[in-house]
Amino acid sequence: IGQVDLSWQDNSDETAFEVQRREKVSTSVFTTIKTLPANQTTYSDNTIEFAKNYIYRVMATKPNVGTALSQNIELQGISYTTSLNKELDDELI
Repeated sequence: IGQVDLSWQDNSDETAFEVQRREKVSTSVFTTIKTLPANQTTYSDNTIEFAKNYIYRVMATKPNVGTALSQNIELQGISYTTSLNKELDDELI
C-alpha cells in the first residue's frame, strides 16, 4: 500500500470539500473517498495500491448553492506528495 498527500488552495466559500478518486481505466467513475470540513486544504490517502494509476479531484460544496471542482491529477500507486495546482473557483456553480 502506498500513500498520496494532496493539498490545494481554498478560494471558495464552501461548507465542505469532497476528495474524489477513480482508477485510470475506461469504466471507472469518481467516488468520494473523504469529506473534509471547510477550510481544510490537505488530505493523505493511504489506501492506494502499488502499480495502479489513480486520478484525483477535489470538490468544494455548499448546500443550495452548488459545487466547484479542481483540475484532475493523475498519479501512479507509489508514495507521492502533490498539489492540485488549479485554484478552486471563487464562485460555486
